[in-house]
Amino acid sequence: MASFTNRLIHESSPYLLQHAHNPVNWLPYNNDVLQEAEKSGKLLLISIGYAACHWCHVMEEKCFENVEIASVMNDFYTNIKVDREEKPDVDHSYMQALQLMTRQGGWPLNIIALPDGRPVWGATYVPPEQWKSVLLQLKDLYKKDPEKILEYANKLESGLQQMQLIQPEDFKETNFSKGFLRKNVAELKEHFDHKNGGNYGAPKFMMPTNFDFLLHYASLEKNQTTEDFVYFTLKKMAFGGIFDQLAGGFSRYSVDERWHIPHFEKMLYDNAQLVSLYANTYQYKENNLCKEVVEKTLAFMQTDWLHKKGGFYASLDADSIDEKGKLTEGAFYVWEKENLKTILGNDYKYAESYFNINEYGYWEDQKYVLVRKESTKEIANDFNISTEELSEHIHTITQKLLAERSKRSQPRLDNKILTSWNALTAKAFCDAYAAFNQPAYLQSAQGILDFILRNNLQKDNKILRSYGTKVEGCLDDYAFLIEALLLFYQESFKTSYLEKANELMQTSIDLFLDTEQNLFFYTPKTNSNLFLKTKEIEDNVIPSSNAVMADNLFNLSKYFAETSYLKLSQKMLAGIQSKISRYPGAYTNWLKLACKFSFDFYEIVIVGPKASEIKSKFNAYYLPNCIFAGSKFPPKGKNTPVLLKNRGEKNKTLIYICRNQTCDAPHQDFKSAIKALQTDSVNKI
Repeated sequence: MASFTNRLIHESSPYLLQHAHNPVNWLPYNNDVLQEAEKSGKLLLISIGYAACHWCHVMEEKCFENVEIASVMNDFYTNIKVDREEKPDVDHSYMQALQLMTRQGGWPLNIIALPDGRPVWGATYVPPEQWKSVLLQLKDLYKKDPEKILEYANKLESGLQQMQLIQPEDFKETNFSKGFLRKNVAELKEHFDHKNGGNYGAPKFMMPTNFDFLLHYASLEKNQTTEDFVYFTLKKMAFGGIFDQLAGGFSRYSVDERWHIPHFEKMLYDNAQLVSLYANTYQYKENNLCKEVVEKTLAFMQTDWLHKKGGFYASLDADSIDEKGKLTEGAFYVWEKENLKTILGNDYKYAESYFNINEYGYWEDQKYVLVRKESTKEIANDFNISTEELSEHIHTITQKLLAERSKRSQPRLDNKILTSWNALTAKAFCDAYAAFNQPAYLQSAQGILDFILRNNLQKDNKILRSYGTKVEGCLDDYAFLIEALLLFYQESFKTSYLEKANELMQTSIDLFLDTEQNLFFYTPKTNSNLFLKTKEIEDNVIPSSNAVMADNLFNLSKYFAETSYLKLSQKMLAGIQSKISRYPGAYTNWLKLACKFSFDFYEIVIVGPKASEIKSKFNAYYLPNCIFAGSKFPPKGKNTPVLLKNRGEKNKTLIYICRNQTCDAPHQDFKSAIKALQTDSVNKI
């Protein structure tokens, strides 16, 4: 039986429950706790993390399970634990404070704040003796010279408020151009790692938004070098230890430059975005590697993360119990050479070469992380066998190792079902369906969307952050869900999903839009809990919710001829333009939107009994600057999207290629339509 139990025992978040038996008197983050804390007059200690975070576990073990340190925390601080995935608004606000104070960020995120919540000190992981020392020093300073701490809090708050503002001059009329895009792509290329893929340096994050934009741009500009680098990077990632070579799925990032040693946690948002990226790349240029990665990753996600009612869980921990009974990073995934020889017998020689059980694949402590270096064809040639025979050996090896691995202690599962991450997952299944024409993928996408709409959408059209909770949704929940609904509509032509996307946009504008700055707050305007109301504008490992919302506005403006949507989208992009030029790597989703204003954008309307069949033929092509609308019958009714009105003839399937709601004469067969589209695109570029 646990010696200690705190108030986190009543929470549902797996991360908070992990801390429920710490000797620290942890409290959850909510209005009642904040009011209680302010009355107490104690400094706040706010510790933010997530269930799959390795260094969060280390700090728990070293600091929060230490009774002596816990005593200091309990005596002098009000201690609040936050799951960053459940309350990303709290995380965003305090992460910005940490970055302003220290020029760095990460998790665990530890903040000392005044009783009213304004931060005065912050750090990520802190060793136990240093942690105790800092707590005592800050406690003494607050007691002896509270005015000094108050002055610092005021200055920090002022600096953070300034960071949220877009300067008025940024809203000048702007003509987005191909030259602007080329200049920023040239800046991105300065950071390309031509040996390993991705950007130079380590740790190495996969950054799907960057490569999604580069693929988009390469297609529009017919830029071969950019196209080649995207594929080169995707191949390096797929061959790396960051990709689970046995079961599929990507870890969060690589600690080295060559994608070999991962930080072993697997996150739903990474895998969803990477499925989309690899699927889109396959559409652009068919290759078996991209198809294999998509199929294995989706199979992993469905096996390990799928809830029986249709949603997907959040993550798998980096740590699991090793053979010595100790919680160890990567224990589930790594191998010892002698163990592999015993398991594989005569097949070991193929595994040794294919998965590099050698110096190239070595990690530490006699452990190896499976990693690829050469193609199947190259290795088959080394053994003087066919690629088919080698593939059979690798399949046998994989099945044996998966069976052996299944006997190990599993990484801990974070079973939150988050709206925003599930929306990214629905988008991933839509993209996979478009690339491979597998109806089961589209059914999975619909299953996820229906799960969200059934369980996480309230009667007033407001979204909940997570299944089974009452935590209100943030901007990314709305933005990503609208995006997924729009994409699903384009693959299914089920109009109710398009209508729901438009309804949610109206709700989003009412709840989140700052009409003075022409950007969306991350939390509803009525939310007064936080010391700082942030606007998420930079793309990171997850796309910027404002960038996605600006793109949604653009697309919806085409469906419904809503000029206010188009103007707002353009104003949002114009306001960010100077920031893009200073650091394009943080704004690649915005750059993708700039492509829509800089190159010709097409609306393709398909009406008639063969509408779905024709759409599947278009899916064989990568068409980034297009949206699709369609119907089996000539549409009627007041809710018909403007793009579909007055289209079609009875018993005919007609294809309209349009720009700005102006369409060419309809085509009656796919070949003439795709030829016209491709010829027009080439002539315009």
